[in-house]
Amino acid sequence: GKVDFFNAAGSVNLIADLAGYYTDTATGSLLDSIGPVRVMDTRNGTGVPKAPVGPGGTISLQVDGVDGVPSTGVTAVVLNVTATGATAGSDVTVYPDGITRPVVSNLNFAAGQTIANLVVVPVGSDGTVDFYNNSGSVNLVGDLSGYYTAAGAGFIPQTSRSDTSSS
Repeated sequence: GKVDFFNAAGSVNLIADLAGYYTDTATGSLLDSIGPVRVMDTRNGTGVPKAPVGPGGTISLQVDGVDGVPSTGVTAVVLNVTATGATAGSDVTVYPDGITRPVVSNLNFAAGQTIANLVVVPVGSDGTVDFYNNSGSVNLVGDLSGYYTAAGAGFIPQTSRSDTSSS
């Protein structure tokens, strides 16, 4: 029931955020692989407006019914999210549309850094996911690798966490 983290050299602070878990019961979702296919790029307007996401800004991305994703029955999507051209160090939170934004981040970056992270995010009831940028302006790119459907056993997405404590 435990996960180990290993650091090869020096000291490092670690933060681990739970995205969900897998189960062998029939209450989970089944992963369908597709792509990767670029579904979002704020640099050229793919899937969202053509503009960097500003400080405290949120953009919404329609994922149901887009690029091979079914229009119904999708519980979560797998995205490789890239931040590029950031004007300040910041973090991005990816979460289902229609819920209160979680207090955890999915991607942390420094000014000018280009960095990516794989995100498994539940889909809002309207078929969209939201991207929140904390500080500065940043371009975001999203590549879809798969989606989860309600049929079958598998991944249980974690949609929110009420505990905001950290250690």
